Amino acid sequence: MGQEQATLNPTALKTALREAKARINIRRGQRLNEIAKKKKEIRAHLESGNEMMALIHVKRTIIRIRWNLYCMTKEWYHALTSFQCCASKS
Repeated sequence: MGQEQATLNPTALKTALREAKARINIRRGQRLNEIAKKKKEIRAHLESGNEMMALIHVKRTIIRIRWNLYCMTKEWYHALTSFQCCASKS
């Protein structure tokens, strides 16, 4: 039995990175839209005098942003480590 050597497939690597970048950009846009909507809701609560509700929405938004960043990082890591860019030679 001979030794198996893995070779790097640059085409597969480029494709996987391009797809990961596109997914990240889509998620970033979605996140920015969510934040803009939350800002409007918070502003409405502040204008109507509901400071406690505004504070609750701010805290929820911060938690959601942190969770989205965690998920995005996890998804990005998974995308970079799970693609098949190496083919083994027999």
